[in-house]
Amino acid sequence: MNKESPPTELVERIAQGDRDAESQLVERYSAGLWAFFGARWHANGAVSPEDLVQDTLQLVLESLRNGRLNDPNKITSWIIGVARNVANNARRKEGHRDHDVLRESDLIDVAPPRWMAEHSRFTSATVHSVLKKLRKKHRDILVAYYVDELERDQICRLYDLTPAELSRLLYRAKAALKKKLVRVLPKGLDS
Repeated sequence: MNKESPPTELVERIAQGDRDAESQLVERYSAGLWAFFGARWHANGAVSPEDLVQDTLQLVLESLRNGRLNDPNKITSWIIGVARNVANNARRKEGHRDHDVLRESDLIDVAPPRWMAEHSRFTSATVHSVLKKLRKKHRDILVAYYVDELERDQICRLYDLTPAELSRLLYRAKAALKKKLVRVLPKGLDS
């Protein structure tokens, strides 16, 4: 089949054993996974980003073949979660964990300059606690943009978004973050 299927349809077809659907899923998400691992993994690591992409796709396909995804509408965020787990497991096997691979609990402690420049007056604990209260999609987009410092086109590929959708999502996520931060800031810091 040459026509590209929607992700939810791919999930269904993969569970039924459709190899063409598997190829479409791999083609659709490979570039985003490369962006994800490329932004986090040093070239001198014992495991290459290529291996991590392959491991992630293998786990995703095995799970989909066995019908383990409960909500096909959440396939993109589920694949990102699998990728994070693969990266964390690879670091653990190497015997160390550095801040190239992030857990949600580490978001602020490893914040790069772009994040710090915009939010330097807030403590990391405050921002971290507020981030945890955001919708997952808002949190993921903010982390990808500010913490991971992914380019907009990489984020679009990773989350299967158009540039316009990403702009709207970033705007809404920043507005939600600001609204929650204003509630927890001491008087005088919220101006």
